[in-house]
Amino acid sequence: MRESGTPDPAALPTELDDATVGVAVTEVTATLLVGDFTTVCSNCKKPTLLHGVNRHTDISGWDSKPGGGCGARFVNTDALDRPISAARLKELRPDLPVRGIPDTPDS
Repeated sequence: MRESGTPDPAALPTELDDATVGVAVTEVTATLLVGDFTTVCSNCKKPTLLHGVNRHTDISGWDSKPGGGCGARFVNTDALDRPISAARLKELRPDLPVRGIPDTPDS
């Protein structure tokens, strides 16, 4: 250590740690489950917002930790507790395909 409290650059490691070499990073994905009055993440089953989010973040009152939620990326939508038409799901989240229905490009 230098007198200023910052480490000497020569003392810093210059190679990757053996524990991090070859570690695959996987992304968690989830389905955005839409109900009549709530929207839930299929990965952790906690409420989330319907609009304006691409990943699961907490909503006020559920988790006191800022930025909570499991962080899963939403890859499609589906009905939560009762049948909701694919057209309605697509209307609610046009940016996400409906689970089980092939995404067709708009013509």
